[in-house]
Order: sequence, then C-alpha cells, then structure tokens
Amino acid sequence: MSSREASPSARFQFFANPPWLGFPHDGYDVVPLAQYIDIRPQDTLPNWEEEEEMAPRKLAASIQSLLTFGLLEAVTEQHVPESKLILAEESGRLVMSKDGLLDILLDWVWRVRMSREEDLTPWFDRVIANLSHAHSSMVIYMRSTFQIFSPLGDDAPAMACFIASVGEALATARMCFPEPSQGWSGFSWTVWIPPWRSSLEEQMITEGWCPSVVEYLISSATVSSLEYVRKCGPVKDSKCHDTCSSLVCATYIVDENPVSSLEYVRKCGPVKDSKCHDTCSSLVCATYIVDENTYSQKHASSCNSSGDPPCLYTTPPLGDVLQLLIEREIPVVTFADGLDANPSHIQVHKASNVPYVAISHVWADGLGSTTETGLPTCQLRRLASLVSTIQPGAAIWIDSLCVPKTNRERRTAIELMARTYSQAAAVLVLDDGLQRCPAAAPPGVKVLRVLTSGWMRRLWTLQEATLSRALYLAFSDATLVPLAELIPPGSIILTRSHHANLAQELFRLTKLSAFQEYSIGDVARSLQWRTTNRSSDETLAIASLLGADVSALTGLAQQDRMMRLLQNIGRLPRNILLLDGGKLEFPGFRWAPRSFMTAHGGRSSGPQLSTQTLDAQVTSSGLEARCYVLLFRMKTFERRQAWMLKDRKSGRDYLMVGPLSGPSSYTCDMVLLPETLRGGNTAHCVAGLLDMEAAKKQTRSSFTVHCEYRMRLLMTDVLGKEEAGEVVVGDVSGWATVCVS
Repeated sequence: MSSREASPSARFQFFANPPWLGFPHDGYDVVPLAQYIDIRPQDTLPNWEEEEEMAPRKLAASIQSLLTFGLLEAVTEQHVPESKLILAEESGRLVMSKDGLLDILLDWVWRVRMSREEDLTPWFDRVIANLSHAHSSMVIYMRSTFQIFSPLGDDAPAMACFIASVGEALATARMCFPEPSQGWSGFSWTVWIPPWRSSLEEQMITEGWCPSVVEYLISSATVSSLEYVRKCGPVKDSKCHDTCSSLVCATYIVDENPVSSLEYVRKCGPVKDSKCHDTCSSLVCATYIVDENTYSQKHASSCNSSGDPPCLYTTPPLGDVLQLLIEREIPVVTFADGLDANPSHIQVHKASNVPYVAISHVWADGLGSTTETGLPTCQLRRLASLVSTIQPGAAIWIDSLCVPKTNRERRTAIELMARTYSQAAAVLVLDDGLQRCPAAAPPGVKVLRVLTSGWMRRLWTLQEATLSRALYLAFSDATLVPLAELIPPGSIILTRSHHANLAQELFRLTKLSAFQEYSIGDVARSLQWRTTNRSSDETLAIASLLGADVSALTGLAQQDRMMRLLQNIGRLPRNILLLDGGKLEFPGFRWAPRSFMTAHGGRSSGPQLSTQTLDAQVTSSGLEARCYVLLFRMKTFERRQAWMLKDRKSGRDYLMVGPLSGPSSYTCDMVLLPETLRGGNTAHCVAGLLDMEAAKKQTRSSFTVHCEYRMRLLMTDVLGKEEAGEVVVGDVSGWATVCVS
C-alpha cells in the first residue's frame, strides 16, 4: 500500500455495474443506430415541459440504451434481448452487466463466417458506419464531461466505461471480416475526462502501482484492459516508488553522476512486491534509479553471500575481452564445471565460433556490472543453469561480463550490440517482477506482467527483444516461456478485446523476426513509455532497428545524432509533423522530434506516428511531403488564442487553437494538414510561415511550397455558425508538395 492517501475524488467506481434506467428496448425491430430512438414511443423521450428531474433522466435512459443495446443490434444485425445485459441485484435494483457480451460476440462472429463472401463488404460498411456514429456521439458527450449521464450521479463513470467496453469489443471483433484494402481504422473509446482520470490514478497508486506505469496504462490501454489490470493488481516486489513520476519509474534509472486495456488492469492489480512508489511520478519510476557510485550487485536468492567460504566475484580475463573488441568481434563466455571465483574457470570465446544465449536485463535488478568488476559467482551458476535449459552447452553474453568500462572498447561493444542480439541463438529476459509471476498464471496476467515490467520500460531492451531470433522470459521457479506463446491466437483476439489490446506491444516485438516488417512508426510507439539514464543513447539503441549505421552516430552530439539518424533513414511518415514534444533546433529540422521518449521530451499525447506509410522525404532543406495547404495573410497569435480560419475556396470554417505549452506566441501565414479533415471532426495540423527566399529559387517545372515549422495546432471543422476570436480568411487552399524546414 502506498503512503499516498487517496482523495475524496477516488470514490468513483469505474467498473461497477451501472444502474439500468428503463428505456424500452425489447419488442422493436432491429434498425441502424440512427433510427433506434425514432422507432420507440415518443412518451419515452424527454419532454422539457415535464418536471425538472424527469426530462434529464429520460434523456440519459435513451442514450444509455442507444449506445449499448442499440449499438450491439445495429452492428450484429441481430436482436439482443434485455436479459443478455440486464440483471437484478439482491436488492431488486436492475443493473447492466457484461456477462452476456461474449455470447453476443461469438454468435456474431459465427454468423459472419457463415455468410456469403459477396455479403461481407456491404455488411462491413454498415458496421463501420454504426461504430463511427456511436464513437462520434461519445466524443461529443466527452467534450461536455458526460453531463448526459448526470442523473446517474456517482455511477456516471461506470456507465461511460460500460459503453466504451461495448464499443471496444465490437471494434475488435469486427476483424472477423476480411481486412479492407485500406487497413483497419482505429477507434479510441477513451472516457478519461480530467476528474475521472485523476480519480483512477489515485486509486491505482494507492493499490501499489507505480505512477509511471499508471500513466502508461491509462494513456495507452483500452477501458476494458484497465478493468482487467485492476483485477490483477501490481507485482509485489521490493521496489519503492515514492520518488517515481508519471513518465519514469525512478527505480530503473542509473544515476552515473549524482551532481549533474484499463478494466483488466484493475482486476489484476499490481505485482505484489515490496517496492514503494511514493516518490514516483507519472514520468519516472524512482525504484529504478540506481547510483553507480553506490551500486552493488545482488547475490542469487539461494546464496549465503557471507557464509564460509563467502561467495566471491568472478571476472572473465579482461585482456581477452578487450582484444576481441579491438578486433570488432563479440566476446562470449563459458564456465568450467565446479565454477568458483577462480578466473581460470571462466573462458572467453569469439561469438562467431560458438552458439550463445544473450541475457537481457535491467541494472536495478542487481545484475549490472562491467568486465572489470564481474558478478557474484552464485549468479554465474544461475545464469549457466538457465541458459542450459534453452541450449545445453551454449556460451553466454551479458553486458556485465562482456562490456568493459574503458571508453574505446565500451563504445565498440555498443556499436556491436545489434549484432550481439541478432546473432544469438536466443535471448533470455531476466526481470525481478516477472520472476515473481507463476508461469501457470492465466495468459492475460502474464501478458500484463510483461507489459508493466521494468524490463519493458527501458530503452536498450527494445533492440534486444526486437532483434532476437527467439525470446524467452523467466517466470517464477526458473520456468522459461517463449514470448511467442504469450501472443494470443486470433480466436481470442476477436472476443477478448482487453487481451488483444494488452498484447499489442508484445506483438510489436515479434514483427521484425516473424514478418521482416518494422518501421520508424513501430519504433516511436515502442519508445514512448521507455526511459534511460543516458538520453544520448536513444539513437544508438534504435539505429540498427531502422537499418542505420550506429558507428556513424557514436561520435556525434545528442541533437546531431537524431538529425543524422533521420537523414540516414530518408523516408518517413508525413504525420511526423504532428507529433507533440520538443523539436530539434537546426535549420531544416525544426519539425523533427528531439526524442521519441516522453520522459525525455518526446510525444506525450495526440497522433501517433504511422506504421503503414512512408510518404515524406528528408532533404537538406527540410521534410518534403504532400499536404493540404491553406494560405492567408501573415498573422501573429497568442499560443492559447482561439481564432477562426475561413476557407474561401471550399466554404468551410475551422476553429484553431494552440497547444497547452510552448512559445507564448507564433507568427504564421499557412496551415498544413497531412490528411483531409472530415466535417465536424477535430485533428492536429501545423502552422507554418512561407519561406520567401526558397520560393524565389523555384523552377516552374517543379513547384514546392517552402515554409518554416512554427507550431502544432488543433483544428476543428465547424458545421454551424460558431465563431471564436479573430477571423482569418484563407484565400488559397488545396493539395500541394511542401517542404517544411
């Protein structure tokens, strides 16, 4: 239990069964969502001449039924009786329950699979239309802080979560249809308005979750996943999270220079360990902050380190390790029978000559070291035993023995890191929290434990996992489980949306080895919630994943490394322009992210980088791509100032708002949209300033609009006559090739 006390706002029961308000459902035809309320008796709808409390309650009842029964019937095109989702409590009160939801989904999936192929495309189109209608309604209600459900009082959050869970389940199960040519479009059913989010954060931190894990889960997991997480609970380990923040678990940070799916989550709960998260924040888990000046390696749990004789440290022959690195070869080690602290009992080999298993771990769990220091002999025996389970007789690579402290050879070892993990026969993951989880735990629990482990939150482990030929994770009792076994089969993905959601990042780790597909969009998504004590290592840890040469980056300054990496990659998704977070300060690269890690100034919200398309080109002048452009007379705006942009050509009006943080003002004369904005929708865009000098150098045969990146804005297509603040008229608009510097 955390020492932080929950505030009164923690009273909300997000995943309780919400009360049923009694709107008439049974006895009517199955119709599209837009017709659901119209075919019901009008006296069941709100009459604002009625008594003050009755009309809002009737309205809430109609929307409750519309977005649950109405949505399910419209999508599955089958009657869903009230008895499937409504049950009576002992008190007689009627509440809504998801107990019958799985049966509804299974029946729908079966009927889809039994349908004629020519019927599937029009049915799928109707599914998307009804889901989009429901999703748009939820977005509108969320903007008004779900006042529509105010008659439910403290049960309003549970009602919103219930609807979101239904939407998530249908959106996932729609994948029983053949994949459309444009791929699967996403729906975010988030309901976390500020007071509810704060309440959920407080509840989970009180349960023992690290604030940085809470921030990650609420920001990325679905509502149904969060319910499962709450049921499971956090891992019960020995880490204290009192100094952690919302972005970084401080227990995984090594300080080298002290001067310088939510429903499921809540059911599982955090791991039951002894870690204290009271000083953690939404950015950092303090239990993983390690001071190398005071750091000491841990002995194996079965070791009596101070016994007679005591357990001593064993080191490999330093000269052998250094010589192989000088030759740009990977050193690996084997241990003699009867291993003790005698250096002659550990031999160094060239990795190309022997099969080996690479160890992936986090320093805060006690296995961190260098070649010069070595590890306790008991840990070497343990490593040898675990590795022999995977491949008897295999050598071992672990940074604690094979990466020296000396700068030149250490740099070489880092440059060889991608080869080290990609050429290993297997990679073995050792994480303290995972090793407290039984291998016999339900599949969803094991997925959750991996997803929220310290190992999953560190920078370098992304490369170590993604490049592996075969990845094994050590659970309790030294049971090794292949990562591939944790990826749920399609039959589960279709009917258990929380499991599919939680497993997304685990699946991403297998994309390169299984499908030879891995993009900068995958890297950016995987990096967002990872941390490192050396922010300058970011590009070194991901370059090999993107086909770039690590050695070309090691001698550069941090910001230079990101610029050089993007230049080496060349092709990028054009929506990289829309990422929030810090930017580089170099001419031609003011649009480029300084980092992909939120804890180090990278994206924290808004659009994610596309994983499907590479439709922009990095040039010496800037990022070149096709965008929708609106030009107007140059104006200066305050950052949070709302203003209207009127597109004279199309007749559409847009409400423009700047970000919550950034420069106090910005000057622009154009707006760029990578994608078309549909009527009534909201999307991010870029405010730019025409580069007249570059324009003068244009040739008539190849026209490109050159502009300087100024700021990311939020743009809303206004359907009505709403006006806010200054009105700016866009005289020119249309699709064009732009170069953003």
